[in-house]
Amino acid sequence: MSGANSQGLSNHRAAELEAEATAWVRRQHFDTWSAADQAALDVWLAESVGHQVAYWRMSAGFDCTERLTALRTPAQSQNNLEGNGKRQPFAFRVATGLMAVCLVAAIGFVIAPKQESYATAVGGHQTVHLVDGSQIELNTDTNLRVSTDIFGQRTAWLDRGEAFFSIKHDDDHPFILLAAGHRLTDLGTKFVVRADTSHVRIALMEGAIRLESEGQAAQQQRATLVPGDVAIADASSLLVEKKTEPELQREESWRRGLLIFKRTTLEDAVAEFNRYNASKLRIENREIAKLQIGGTFSSTDPALFARATSTMLGLRIVDRGTEMIIAR
Repeated sequence: MSGANSQGLSNHRAAELEAEATAWVRRQHFDTWSAADQAALDVWLAESVGHQVAYWRMSAGFDCTERLTALRTPAQSQNNLEGNGKRQPFAFRVATGLMAVCLVAAIGFVIAPKQESYATAVGGHQTVHLVDGSQIELNTDTNLRVSTDIFGQRTAWLDRGEAFFSIKHDDDHPFILLAAGHRLTDLGTKFVVRADTSHVRIALMEGAIRLESEGQAAQQQRATLVPGDVAIADASSLLVEKKTEPELQREESWRRGLLIFKRTTLEDAVAEFNRYNASKLRIENREIAKLQIGGTFSSTDPALFARATSTMLGLRIVDRGTEMIIAR
């Protein structure tokens, strides 16, 4: 379904909800209200969050106008009735204006998307459950923000770090992720995203993703990713590579607390371990950094990895408490 059609449906449904909520509020305040009416309202409210928000918005607007009316004293009301023809219209215009301001403020407060923030510490892991059944797993040292508005539009921002997304697809309300100057639109997806201030890396396990860069380079950086694709993008380039199933499994091995290396340089392996641990590994010189290593390791046990480099590569380990130096 096109974006225009989707927006049209959303606007139409919002108008319907507003009309229904207005009818409930009008009946509640101006008609005879019975226990059966309250029970019917409770059923309607329980049908969806959208019903509840629409009702709260209309009710807040009505309460606001009631408070404004209460500010008028009996003497003021009488004076308005007895005053000249010019005074009453002016007062009426002021009251109407105040009611409009109050209603707009109430509406803006209720319908503004509410944003939730999530963060993990170094070595941390957290799973975020969205109301639509989607899940987002946060890796070490990650900051994520998520927003869902009353019309069901879902947007997230990966400000830093890495996360695994398992998204429930909705044609009318696609999930949008913004990371490192790029926009990812879910087309029914499981994927891993890693982002810093300038780069984003996406590994797609299931479904499809539309990847677009924001800003001046948007026309040059656009791709639809399919399962097995790993994309790396920055402000000026986009590279998409096809990966094997074992390679994709390594992309999300952190979800099981593991780091899997295959012909990985010591420099890259140490950088990965340092993402997860306060106790850091350091390589003595560039010659050692280019050596390659393989194996499966616990992401939170850098000491075990350091001992493995000693055994497998014939290197020496110097433990200085807050860091371990890998040397010849």
